[in-house]
Amino acid sequence: MKTKFRTRNYFTRKISIPIDFIIMRIIEIFLSLPRMVMILTIAAITRPSVSTLVLIIGLTSWTDIARITRAELLKLREVDFINAEKSIGLGIKAILFKHILPNITPVIITVLIFGVASAIMTETGLSFLGIGLPAGTVTWGTLMFAAKENFMAWWLVLFPGLAISILLISLNNYGKRLS
Repeated sequence: MKTKFRTRNYFTRKISIPIDFIIMRIIEIFLSLPRMVMILTIAAITRPSVSTLVLIIGLTSWTDIARITRAELLKLREVDFINAEKSIGLGIKAILFKHILPNITPVIITVLIFGVASAIMTETGLSFLGIGLPAGTVTWGTLMFAAKENFMAWWLVLFPGLAISILLISLNNYGKRLS
């Protein structure tokens, strides 16, 4: 008895890979690496400047915003009024711009406010370690770095520390009010 083998041409078959799957795998790769180690490595390799530091912090902290936005989108996808809009034939763009984006905007703004507070702390920490901005640039972290070398200048620690604390507390309170 002869056995017939079926051959399939896998290269002509259309395979759809959802963009959500790809983005989540990229986010998981970024989250598997320690953020501060990655920031310290990139900051130590590159020339320190404001734009470089902003780029480094932005490239390492986008995952939080993407995950929370995705979670909100998945939550809103199953809400009754979205299903009602789909059932009457409203297009995906209209649903997105009229219903979904207005509902997730406050959450995104809140996450961005907490992200700004985190970016300020990251920049301050890098400048305090001497890896952040160049020595001529005055930031709260460089003031604290200068205080590390001069113990008698207590005001170089107190006033930047108070300013950072007041700013972060006010940003956190503002973010809590929005959520």
